[in-house]
Amino acid sequence: MPNINVDEDKDKEWITIGGKKIQVDEDQSAEEAIREKLPSDTRGEKEKNTKEARKSVIRHDLNKSIFRFRDDVVFDDFKKEGKVGGFENDYVTIFCKGIKYTRHHNYVFKKSELIKGIHWDTMSIDERVEVLNKSTISLNYLKHDWVKLPAVLQDKIQKESSGISTSTSGVYNPVNQDKTISDRIKEDEDEKPRSN
Repeated sequence: MPNINVDEDKDKEWITIGGKKIQVDEDQSAEEAIREKLPSDTRGEKEKNTKEARKSVIRHDLNKSIFRFRDDVVFDDFKKEGKVGGFENDYVTIFCKGIKYTRHHNYVFKKSELIKGIHWDTMSIDERVEVLNKSTISLNYLKHDWVKLPAVLQDKIQKESSGISTSTSGVYNPVNQDKTISDRIKEDEDEKPRSN
């Protein structure tokens, strides 16, 4: 049995909660002693665009687009990027700089689906409203998962927000657009070394 110095503890106030003895200081009440301190910077006090504020928007059981091998993905709160190397149930294996990571599919996002560096599924409602208004799209799509949005709207959101199109049809190649086929053939012949 532990030795307790009764003389020292007489002038201090103690309460017992769940089998634990908690010391109550002179300047606080018993309720204040047992109540956990709330963090000083709660979500409402933070700026809405800080990384810490974005971390608190975590959704589970997302309907996500299908990952394929060698897809470029981001993970660990958009801090790391790599390529998909495999799948096991709900987990995705990612290779990043020679290191193998295994992450739950809810925390892995395709790099091609990012809007301003973050994914639609992790945006807060305020951020989604801003993006939809900028893209002149109805707010009826506010609570849809990214994969549930029509492809036309996904493309429009990404074009307006970041200037990048996700559409694969009609790819513009500025290198070869202005040249005719005969001009390209002549350039290829000029580049070949002549053997005499």
